[in-house]
Amino acid sequence: LHDFLVGEHLLLIGNQGVGKNKLADRLLQLLQRERMYIQLHRDTTVSSLTILPTLRNGVLIWEDSPLVQAMLNGYVLVIDEADKAPTEVVCILKALLEDGEILLADGRRFISTRSLFFSSSNLDRYIDFLNNSQTTQSQTHFKGEASSVLDGNPAIFKIHPDFQII
Repeated sequence: LHDFLVGEHLLLIGNQGVGKNKLADRLLQLLQRERMYIQLHRDTTVSSLTILPTLRNGVLIWEDSPLVQAMLNGYVLVIDEADKAPTEVVCILKALLEDGEILLADGRRFISTRSLFFSSSNLDRYIDFLNNSQTTQSQTHFKGEASSVLDGNPAIFKIHPDFQII
């Protein structure tokens, strides 16, 4: 519990039906933390881990997944059935947890202050440098909002410091 309170991720292991999700929900309720939920399965793909198709007014649009929303907004992401996911999905999550970095298919890169390569102060300068060097002729700048990539340019986003995974 101490590790989770200081920002570490949490792994709950137990047999099916013993109450891992209820325990996580109660913990987050007591800590007054918002959560996003994602359930993995054998058909989960790396793409479905990061973007989801949604039908709105008869039009198919692609929205950020709970993982991306949690990274942007500092929510706790509760991942259920991680052991059922394909190896490539687990590798992406493992890299995010260990390296503090994830690259999405649409070109967005998310980097945490916990990244092995950056201190907190250097990360902001690195993000500014990359975003400024990758602007288009019209000087489009990314400010870290949850937006789509403009003009095909990749964007660098800082993972919210409150983001955690259970």
